[in-house]
Amino acid sequence: MALSLKEAEGLLGELCRYARAVTGSAVLANQVVEAALLYLLEAPPRASDPPARLHLFQAVQDQLADLPLPARRAESMGGLLTEMAGGLPAPRRRPDPAERFADAWLSHRLGGLSPLRREILLLYHLIGFGVAEIACIVRRETGTVEDMLRASWRRLAPPRQAEVLIIEDETLIALDLSMLMRDLGHRVRGIAADRAEAEALLQQGVPDLILSDLRLGLHRDEGRSIVAALGDGTSVPVVYVTACPEDALDATDEGRPVYVVPKPFCSLRLSLAVCDALAAAGERDGGLN
Repeated sequence: MALSLKEAEGLLGELCRYARAVTGSAVLANQVVEAALLYLLEAPPRASDPPARLHLFQAVQDQLADLPLPARRAESMGGLLTEMAGGLPAPRRRPDPAERFADAWLSHRLGGLSPLRREILLLYHLIGFGVAEIACIVRRETGTVEDMLRASWRRLAPPRQAEVLIIEDETLIALDLSMLMRDLGHRVRGIAADRAEAEALLQQGVPDLILSDLRLGLHRDEGRSIVAALGDGTSVPVVYVTACPEDALDATDEGRPVYVVPKPFCSLRLSLAVCDALAAAGERDGGLN
């Protein structure tokens, strides 16, 4: 494993950068790389060893795999999204709302991936390894790595544009919801303040998503009963935006993925719930994302 000093310095920087991205800690990353180097120095070389760069990353990956799961965390990846997209971090400036949401969405979805899947993404996007090289580093079959990358990319892809029906009898809240949906790129079919208006809008066809309050006027569960009227096993995802979130959790809407956001709602939290609901529906229906 003969390397020039310049090559060794560059490779050491890559190893530390990768380990730091996985762990979120410069101290822990340095410890991981040091342990990997010590192991390689003590292990006798074998003819089957991969090339130097792959062998070093393989040793670091072995050390990372031995860490407890909380140490292989997702939070640190949020700051690497620009780099993972293939470019250097942009000059520091205040990001616009769309950029902030895109970062939040990716960080949120990355958190749902297993540590190994996140590490495969980092090896691919951050370090620039090919699939066969990653398979060697993580000690998996090439086809397995291809499948994991493909599934991870599907999970991180933003949901498709959707048609949204809003059921809300407070005018200002309904307008806020409508503007937020349009900012996310969705089309608002209409706003219903009561059962008759909702039924009229539903006659135009089944929407892709329903945003609904639970209580309309004096009727405690009117929003849920309107949603239930869809019937026939229709699995439209529903996001309840309600001042009584505990009521929404008392029962489930059979056949429909249900998400609950309490009032007063946080725009980011609601946006993530909407995207989660659409993404889950897309995955269930065969990958419409």
